[in-house]
Amino acid sequence: MKTICPFCKNPKSVVVLKSKKYTLVSCSNCSLEYLVPMPTSNQIKSLYQEDYFKSDKDLTGGYSDYHRMEEVLKKESRRRIKFIKIFTSKNKLLDIGCSLGTFLTVAKDTGFDVSGNDISAHAQRVVKSQLKIPFYLGPVLQANLPQESFDIVTAWDVFEHIPKVSETFRSISKTLKPGGFLFLTTPNIKSWDSLVMGKYWYGYKKIPEHLVFFSPQSIKKILEANGFNIITVKTWGFERDFKFLAQKASLYIPGFQNIASPILNLLHIQNRSVYLPLTDMIVTARKT
Repeated sequence: MKTICPFCKNPKSVVVLKSKKYTLVSCSNCSLEYLVPMPTSNQIKSLYQEDYFKSDKDLTGGYSDYHRMEEVLKKESRRRIKFIKIFTSKNKLLDIGCSLGTFLTVAKDTGFDVSGNDISAHAQRVVKSQLKIPFYLGPVLQANLPQESFDIVTAWDVFEHIPKVSETFRSISKTLKPGGFLFLTTPNIKSWDSLVMGKYWYGYKKIPEHLVFFSPQSIKKILEANGFNIITVKTWGFERDFKFLAQKASLYIPGFQNIASPILNLLHIQNRSVYLPLTDMIVTARKT
């Protein structure tokens, strides 16, 4: 199989796992994991239509109901903002892959001067037209982001969806002011749950929505090669309600959601959320 690493261009790799349509390989030089074949830009764009935010057709992709999860996502957003404030008091912020703007809304209410970016035209309609927040449509490389304009760029669970990782980090560096901060979360192939679950890890269940996978070592290499100094890499998790967790458990135990849902409803805890410190890492980097 002919492969080329999207970061270091090394042609040598080892197979991590295979499905009917895709093979996930690990670069033998930088350890970045990536899909072969990589979906085309049109295939990637087609994933993020309006039904991405409300659909039960596929347990592995998108949201079953984004708006139902809004309170949980706000809680998660407040945790992220608290983390950002550890490092900077500046407030001009761009959220890459902003989805329908929950984080932007919470950040704006907290005093940040916010703008959004997303590949989804539906996200643009919601964020720009309904929330009245400035918006840049399209992949970062095509979104015409202003140069040296933002103190902070955030990218929450975004970079695993982007095939051109180096070029995108470089564009983010250019839109940041000198000394500006990048905060991102992404699945960590060295997380404890990944090491335990192996090829059955939840992060891998989202292929081909997820295109690349990082370790702390590989993301450090890529960021440092594209204009950033690494400040911290830490374990990070996510806030989700019990209904969501029951749904995703069905990926491993078929029919689990059908058994769990009546019990959750009876106990009135389907919307109660819990923080799970697994799968993801949070990376803090600063423009050199």
